[in-house]
Amino acid sequence: MNNTFETMINIEEFIHHFEQGTLQKESWTHEAHFIIALWYLLQNPLPTVLENLPEAIKKNNIALGIPNNEERGYHKTITYFYIFSINNYIKQQNIESLSIEHFQQLLTADIINKNYPLQFYSSRLLFSIDARKNWIKPDLRSLNAPGMD
Repeated sequence: MNNTFETMINIEEFIHHFEQGTLQKESWTHEAHFIIALWYLLQNPLPTVLENLPEAIKKNNIALGIPNNEERGYHKTITYFYIFSINNYIKQQNIESLSIEHFQQLLTADIINKNYPLQFYSSRLLFSIDARKNWIKPDLRSLNAPGMD
């Protein structure tokens, strides 16, 4: 596990750098995306997160020199899929507050696996340019997530 996420103070500092667009490239990991999403979802309604978090991710990518194009950077379907998945996870686990235990628990959950979306999407669809640019619902099985429509 990343040392950045061992205490709430570390997580708060990480979130601050994310919001300021001053993250270090090595800090912008797969796990970091989950920390950010859990933080935002515990403090905002789902529609607000779906509206604001993608723009913040794109801003951080640009600040880190990561292009948001058809091949790299921001991927709308994967971002939305994980936001819906983490939101479901919050409800299933009855998480109502920010705590280091909740963040660390999320980092060991099945949904953090990079192949998790492939239980719901074919590779052909998930890694398409259309899915990178637009929200596309799963083609293999439904996530059954509130707000997905």
